[in-house]
Amino acid sequence: MLENCYTPGTVVRFVLHVPLSMQCYSEMAATDSAPKFELVFYLKALLLTLILEAPFYRWCLEGRSAKAFLTALVLCNLATHPMVFYGFPALATTWQIPTYINLLVSEIFAPSVEAILLLIVWGVRPWKASASMFAANFFSWWMGGILWAQF
Repeated sequence: MLENCYTPGTVVRFVLHVPLSMQCYSEMAATDSAPKFELVFYLKALLLTLILEAPFYRWCLEGRSAKAFLTALVLCNLATHPMVFYGFPALATTWQIPTYINLLVSEIFAPSVEAILLLIVWGVRPWKASASMFAANFFSWWMGGILWAQF
């Protein structure tokens, strides 16, 4: 099994100077994190994210139609996922920003933008939009990383 060095736990351990494997330490400190674009690879990652975040969107939009739920799930993720997956890593590589900083910025950006979209477009209350999107993104970051390493 491959070790996954991109989970929240690894980032926290790196920042707190808790010992990591040499592989994870090198990856967290690296400044060349930009992946090349591969459509099938990206669509699989997006689909996994949508599946993992769906329950949080459903809770956030409870009482609304299935169409509203699916529209919010897909549109909010399309507004952030490409930037998190390709945009921020490309910027980090260009500006020589370590991977762990890139991950932290990305995982603050995504739920913030998604919460704002839910607030503005779907009229979700601020606390509910924020809580559900930070929980959704944290869960999909953690579990997505673990699941991705299995395949």
